[in-house]
Amino acid sequence: MPLPTIAAYEALQGTAPRSLSTALTEKGITHHILWAACRDNQVSADARIGNSWHGAFPTTSVK
Repeated sequence: MPLPTIAAYEALQGTAPRSLSTALTEKGITHHILWAACRDNQVSADARIGNSWHGAFPTTSVK
């Protein structure tokens, strides 16, 4: 993911941050569960599966 531009950063100045819950509710999604690959003080990892890199958590959780 590319870094945000200065113009994009400046456009956000003075706006209030939205929580994930607020963003989902605005889209009409009222029942949701957030699955995290790690705690907020940990780092998640990618794994080479087949011939490409994938998030290790989502790849193993759907199998």
